[in-house]
Amino acid sequence: MNASKQFWVMATQNSKKAKELVALTGGRVEVKTLRDLGLDDLEIIEDGHTFAENAQKKSETVWAHLKRTGADLMPHWIIADDSGLCVDALGGAPGIRSARYALDAGTGEGDDDNNTLLLNNLRSFPTAQERRAHFACALCAMNAEGQIHGFYGEVHGFIGHALSGAGGFGYDPLFYPDAFPGQTTAEISEENKHAISHRGKAFRALADALLAS
Repeated sequence: MNASKQFWVMATQNSKKAKELVALTGGRVEVKTLRDLGLDDLEIIEDGHTFAENAQKKSETVWAHLKRTGADLMPHWIIADDSGLCVDALGGAPGIRSARYALDAGTGEGDDDNNTLLLNNLRSFPTAQERRAHFACALCAMNAEGQIHGFYGEVHGFIGHALSGAGGFGYDPLFYPDAFPGQTTAEISEENKHAISHRGKAFRALADALLAS
């Protein structure tokens, strides 16, 4: 481990998130995932009622585990995120259940089934204004002393009537961000997506705050 860099842990097994965070910090931070630490099987119960609550639960679970079993691995910061899609006409759904939207409804599971269910649930809302939505991302950063800082990002747009674009994942082929009219987040470049995305905004706020000193 490079002693000149801060050591952060992301409470995820997604290496892409870790790489994105390293890039946003200008390489000033070494970021490890749960998989990097051999914690693939660590049980994290996400039973919060908001994105922020779930992000905090993830950070607290990892912090408690490292305090108990691996104090020598305790990082400067443990970073956790929770995110999802909130559709105005559906009362904010799928919200914190975004990844499990179709599974909860008993209509399948995974991106394709989630998108199909969303389109079905919006059939009575034909106009773009009626299909307003936003992606939200909450981040929780917890240091070795257990102090917590929260960060948040949103990107606004509307839900289309059919899938469009081969990039991205999840609901990206249905979401038309206001910043790029006529294109879904599955059609814009990765660079542009990171520039406007909910996760990108939250990550930048976190990096700016935690590295300010």
